[in-house]
Amino acid sequence: MIFESIIPGLNLMAIGMLIVFTFLLVLIISTKLMTLILSIGNIHASNDIQTSLSDEESFIIKEVIKYHRS
Repeated sequence: MIFESIIPGLNLMAIGMLIVFTFLLVLIISTKLMTLILSIGNIHASNDIQTSLSDEESFIIKEVIKYHRS
């Protein structure tokens, strides 16, 4: 008796969860693919990026760390 009234709600809940999880799976896969495609395209551009800090930048970072600790 009671289960007959619950079953349609459970079916609707299962369908809703399937839609949400499918959307999340597609979203995760698409972002991973976009990241992969963009990283392949930026292989040549990554050689031009400056990774060393200038003296002024390192001074600012040290001052911020000192201010944060005090």
